[in-house]
Amino acid sequence: EKEFIGGTCLNCGCIPSKTLLASAHTLLLFKHAAMMGIDVSSATANWPKIQARKDAVVSGFRKGLTGLIKSHKVKILPGRAVVTAPNQIKIETDAVPMQIQAGKIILATGSQPSQIPTVPFDGQTVISSKEALAFQQIPNSMVIIGGGVIGCEMACVYAAMGTKVAIVEALSQLIPMEDQWVGRLIEREFKKLGIDSHTGQKVTSVDKTSTPAKVVLEDGQTIEAEKILVSVGRRPVIDKETIEALNLQMNG
Repeated sequence: EKEFIGGTCLNCGCIPSKTLLASAHTLLLFKHAAMMGIDVSSATANWPKIQARKDAVVSGFRKGLTGLIKSHKVKILPGRAVVTAPNQIKIETDAVPMQIQAGKIILATGSQPSQIPTVPFDGQTVISSKEALAFQQIPNSMVIIGGGVIGCEMACVYAAMGTKVAIVEALSQLIPMEDQWVGRLIEREFKKLGIDSHTGQKVTSVDKTSTPAKVVLEDGQTIEAEKILVSVGRRPVIDKETIEALNLQMNG
């Protein structure tokens, strides 16, 4: 493992996103408490504490998983693994590289965010979900390109925290893999949160030279945003050396 045990889900996916969503949900409950006859003087997001809680949850799960793996007598080797032959693995580390042999090799290298060729990630303005989960400060505004599960989750989190959010989806509805009524329901609830939904729209250009950045849609509309989150899916993480060494036939 070259980074952290647990992969995307534990470290920069499901677990941290659901932890932030739980904080967002709690904040909204307090903000709407008066509707239930409960008086709350104020409810504000303490972002450093929210992020600290998220990090603690991730760290706790990571520690537990590491212990579970070791209890099953599985050895964890830190480093970047490259398959150099059908039964040979090279492990690149900060120290001396290792060579190990195995009768069977399982490739479980996961995935990473897909980029839009015309809107590459820069880690600052144009970001992936990984950066969106680790902001040091709540952004004033955000455009989310991609209305799938990841994009909609991040929209919920940051709209609850006070960010002005716009979400752009090229297909005809948000969460396009689900039934139409699901997309309509989400769009209606997003409106209550102050989220602007732009469905059936593609992004034609992004101008990062201005502050805030400008996102232009195919209908000519321009949206300004401090952050641009690209969430248009994920692609496999596998290096060319491994593909060539195993003569893998890729279909994507």
